[in-house]
Amino acid sequence: MLCFFCLKKVASYFPGVSILLLCAFASSDARAVNLVHWYNFDGTLQDFFGGPNLISNGGTIGSGSYAFGANQGLTLDADASLAGDYSIGLQFSFQSVDGWRKVIDFQNQAPDTGQYILDGRLTFFDPTIGGSGPIQANEVISVVVTRSSANNLYTGYLNGSSTPEFSFTDSSNVSLAVLIGGFSRFSFFIDDSDTGFEEASAGMIFDLRVWDGPLLASEIGDAFIVIPEPASAFLLSMGGFLLLLHKRRCIRA
Repeated sequence: MLCFFCLKKVASYFPGVSILLLCAFASSDARAVNLVHWYNFDGTLQDFFGGPNLISNGGTIGSGSYAFGANQGLTLDADASLAGDYSIGLQFSFQSVDGWRKVIDFQNQAPDTGQYILDGRLTFFDPTIGGSGPIQANEVISVVVTRSSANNLYTGYLNGSSTPEFSFTDSSNVSLAVLIGGFSRFSFFIDDSDTGFEEASAGMIFDLRVWDGPLLASEIGDAFIVIPEPASAFLLSMGGFLLLLHKRRCIRA
């Protein structure tokens, strides 16, 4: 699934390519859920779409990865509209998966609530609800969590499966991102003060994506589809353009 922001990025590299033509490749997606932030850690913490940079808490950026020690994760201050409506995708590994290990914090590291791995299972706290796993130490996994403000439903997915690891109605808003300075704050791999920052693991992250609403279960398998580089997208768009011309000529004939 290519979002409108992806297409605008491609068009910025090739001014001669009409944005209307590029949008034809997204016309099959009638839902208004868009990929709005993408961090591929290609030597920087910058957003591919020009949004806010990630804030490092002491880790090391590499070529296609960010390595972190315990509590050396990342913070994203995103648009306020994402506080209660989002999907977040992470491809990462933890060195330790025993006990509680914080993955995502929504409350500025104050209370103990949030997304964890507990003894090799994707688990939310509080309420405590989790899946079957298993997740191994140093295994690269794909995690997608979604939240809808329409019904406060929070859902966790693992490794591209359309079957949720868990899902619950968040009536207490513990998965609602706290607003700091007017921005929705999401922290990754940083534990909270309630537990003395003890429930964290070292590891590596390779991909982080944020959508502006909840993905459907049927879309989870394509959540980490590779976004075409500009040159590839240009060739694809030109092929589509020629196909449209050919169809038009056939109709006229």
